[in-house]
Amino acid sequence: MQQVLSLRFLAALGAVVGLFLMLFVVFGRGESAADLTAVRPLVREVHLLEEIESARAEAFGVRPDGRTRGQLLLGLRDDREMRIVEGTFGENNCGARIVPGECAVAANLLGDAVVWFSLMRIEAGGTVIFPAIDQLDDGRALLVNGLRLPYARVLDRRCPVEFTSYREFRQVLGDRFSSVYSLEDERLVAVVCDSR
Repeated sequence: MQQVLSLRFLAALGAVVGLFLMLFVVFGRGESAADLTAVRPLVREVHLLEEIESARAEAFGVRPDGRTRGQLLLGLRDDREMRIVEGTFGENNCGARIVPGECAVAANLLGDAVVWFSLMRIEAGGTVIFPAIDQLDDGRALLVNGLRLPYARVLDRRCPVEFTSYREFRQVLGDRFSSVYSLEDERLVAVVCDSR
């Protein structure tokens, strides 16, 4: 009994309990398992966002894992071409048939190579609709989905309620608004409040 309750044993037991308490204080601040495993979206710099003028697909599609199968050759303005090869990360919001003039491509590039892309529908007035802005920083807007795009010095706020500042706008609405990108201006130009 004397060996089990020795001073050395009690010191080791105290160290383990102290370490546990320290870990609980540092990491156990009431977050749920979902909070601890929540992952922010990957930040993707959009280097190019343009209307698609022509499209030639070779068994092209986007698999459930977000990678492409087949190839896609896109014609852009000024007779430029963009080739999306098999295995590229991306998304297609234009459907199975990519109609020139009705779809745009947003891309993260490494030189001429496409690292990631999104095919998106063009709305009235030559605009593309994105989700809410999370942060504004040095002429670039970080969206809640991780995309980073240029934005106009003054964003037109299209809401039934007037807000005195963008900070108040975000505090009241949270993420319940859309961002409008103008293909002509090549930047986000407006935010639109959701009707919900």
